[in-house]
Amino acid sequence: MKPADFPIGSPESRAAARAVVESRETDGCRLQLVNYIQRPRQDGSRPHIGEWCSLGDILMRIVFVPESTDEATLEKLVATP
Repeated sequence: MKPADFPIGSPESRAAARAVVESRETDGCRLQLVNYIQRPRQDGSRPHIGEWCSLGDILMRIVFVPESTDEATLEKLVATP
């Protein structure tokens, strides 16, 4: 199904458009950079998950974790959509 198969603005066309966007997000490659180097003006005591950015066929984001973060917490952060 394509959004163009339905009237503009209809619930069906919006659902089809969401499906297209979702398939793009799940079909592509995702790259997460996990670091413990604090950025300027950032609270270094708490984790910070950046927004996904599109780099063509790749989605990328930066995840900051304090150096003292345990592995279980790190795995939860990286698994966050």
